[in-house]
Amino acid sequence: ARSSSCHVRRRGASRRRRSASRARGLGPAFDASNPELAARRLRVDGLPHGTTWRELKAHMERAGAVEFVHVPTGQPSADVDRCWVLFASASEATFAIGSLHGERFKDAPLQISRWSVQFLN
Repeated sequence: ARSSSCHVRRRGASRRRRSASRARGLGPAFDASNPELAARRLRVDGLPHGTTWRELKAHMERAGAVEFVHVPTGQPSADVDRCWVLFASASEATFAIGSLHGERFKDAPLQISRWSVQFLN
């Protein structure tokens, strides 16, 4: 089974992020050792099967600027829980937790939390 990530242009960026991954195919914005990125990265659970990264990005942008979204494709449904979103700032990520956690998306409540390296295990 293959995982694929989306790549979204950063505000003002003239080129796309490279597709090379740093951890289990989770995309270039993933660096478990970088606390600045960790403060901006959120885990999204409860995503309905078949949701695209574009749909999730559009929904999450209600809380702020989204730099990167990862939604596994071609995976068993259990791996859909490995979705994550990288916001432009830690304050936008915090706002997303407060405003979007528990909100219905495609008739399913989303659970949004801080990303943790333990989610990789």
